Amino acid sequence: MIIPLYQAEIAHPSIRGRVTSLQQFMLGIGALIASWAAYGTFVHYPDSDKSWRIPLALQIVPAGILAALILLFPESPRWLIDHGRGPEGLATLAKLHAHGDESDPWVRSALSIYLWLSLTKV
Repeated sequence: MIIPLYQAEIAHPSIRGRVTSLQQFMLGIGALIASWAAYGTFVHYPDSDKSWRIPLALQIVPAGILAALILLFPESPRWLIDHGRGPEGLATLAKLHAHGDESDPWVRSALSIYLWLSLTKV
């Protein structure tokens, strides 16, 4: 539930729909692969622990990669601004959308929206 919100928050509006749609599409692809892996191990190892251990092990690999890479993700600019860390939020917005240019009009516009939202607690 929180991942599409985070993606929508950090993605530029021009690609926001594609980014969030891609995440949902990949969930479907993952479910398809998991189903076929479980079916294949059930057919080939019907009376063995391998029928459930192999699909479980296959799920651990991408989860482990994501767990390691999530440390490199930027914090949400809106969260930073909402928690009194406005300069960090501005820097993150600029880094994500304007190659670090904090005076970019789009960055300033987004900052003013986030500030307004944090003041009104919407």
